[in-house]
Amino acid sequence: MTKFVLFVCTANMCRSPMAEGLFNKVLEAHGKGDRIIARSAGVNANDGSGATQEAVDVMAERGVDISLHRSRMITKAIVDGSMLIACMTKKHKDMVTAFFPESKNKVFMLSEIAEGKIEDVPDPVYNGIDRYRSIADLLQGYLDKMVEKV
Repeated sequence: MTKFVLFVCTANMCRSPMAEGLFNKVLEAHGKGDRIIARSAGVNANDGSGATQEAVDVMAERGVDISLHRSRMITKAIVDGSMLIACMTKKHKDMVTAFFPESKNKVFMLSEIAEGKIEDVPDPVYNGIDRYRSIADLLQGYLDKMVEKV
């Protein structure tokens, strides 16, 4: 049975699709890609928008194609179908647990899962391609640690 890990940010156009793409690559490299699949959603997303061009470009530099990504709003069905929910910020975590209180035992910040600490993943939007690269580096570090825990 396939299990799903959900990454959550605001609009589901930058951080969470980058995390989704990177984590699926990490899962494959660790031989877990047939059992676990990463997905993403946003707490304030417009369904159907593409990832930002900067996110697409930075992921392409890392061998990850998110060009077909389409944003989606987090829903009860997505939450219920996920074994673990990794939020980019404390605010996202608080929103998800407020919207879906029954899910509180599987909702964490990405930094909590990876390193046991509370640290937001900053939003790179409107901050240029180099900011996206630094966020991708931060995500990669967390995801490389997280894969051992799922």
